[in-house]
Amino acid sequence: MKARNKLRGKRLRTYNRIEISGQALRANSRFFHTLTGGNVIPVLKGNAYGHGIPQVTAALNVDRPNWMPYLAVDSYAEALQVRQLSEIPVLILGKLLPFNVAYIDQRDFAFAVSDKQTIIALGKTHHHIKLHLELNSGMNRYGISPDAAEEYVKLIQKYPNLELEGVMSHLADSEGAASDASVRPVAIFDETIDTIEQLAGPIRFKHIAQTAGSVRVVSRHANTVRIGVGIYGVNPFSRDHFLHDRLHDIRPSLCLVSTVSQIQEVGVGEGVGYNYNFRAQRPSRIAVLPIGYYEGVPSIFGSTPFGGTDRQPAFALKGERTALSKWPSNYVSHH
Repeated sequence: MKARNKLRGKRLRTYNRIEISGQALRANSRFFHTLTGGNVIPVLKGNAYGHGIPQVTAALNVDRPNWMPYLAVDSYAEALQVRQLSEIPVLILGKLLPFNVAYIDQRDFAFAVSDKQTIIALGKTHHHIKLHLELNSGMNRYGISPDAAEEYVKLIQKYPNLELEGVMSHLADSEGAASDASVRPVAIFDETIDTIEQLAGPIRFKHIAQTAGSVRVVSRHANTVRIGVGIYGVNPFSRDHFLHDRLHDIRPSLCLVSTVSQIQEVGVGEGVGYNYNFRAQRPSRIAVLPIGYYEGVPSIFGSTPFGGTDRQPAFALKGERTALSKWPSNYVSHH
């Protein structure tokens, strides 16, 4: 009890921490706005791709620009997390069980829809609800058939409380090597929007491109992009892809920081760690980091050590410690 009282109000320090850069998140958002000239919807599904919905929401809530109309999530549960921290509108991309519609607060969110049952359930609430109708342009997962667009628009129009605010689709092969990988899906998207706007009038948000698609979609209608991994500074293209350098300027937003907790001097041939899976080829100083597979360092490194150039450290891992050899000071302090 005494120990607990001593810690009350204190924050214990840790050897390891994850840092999320709000500056990088906001800079990446601006990058895609400048690149496309349109609206940007950051995608925070999957706990913001592992970066943390609360942390990313708070960062994007700072001086939110008018070209960021929504934050997108997969589920109602994720939407509630965003709403606790921000008044930025939330677009729920994932499927809703029609049964649940009557028991959730629909008025704070917009919904991606692609089935009649959900549209009818939302219509029966009599609350004003914004919808983004999802088209199947070739991915063959979610989305209505383009041939059914007129039928779905008329169904939505039956309910005065429903507003068809957006039309969306998703590219199946935006990271492909073929230069025309997105041509046919975008053509389907554009042609279907022609049909929809003849029936419903101008649609405010039209989006088909994600991170990879942002540099290759050429659409007559698209005015918005949904950016997932790109917001977090991940380039989806391999280094040899002809589009890789188009996303060269996005910045990683997550950094895993550790601390050198022990330094060992070992001689030639001496081993380090369990089973001596690393052996020094010359007299070496070994820095030990208190980090391992619990923190996400792949345990495969324990059986397959790597590294060993003057610029690249060599790692040996097994258990909850990582040994770092040939460690330049700037690597340890900044990475």
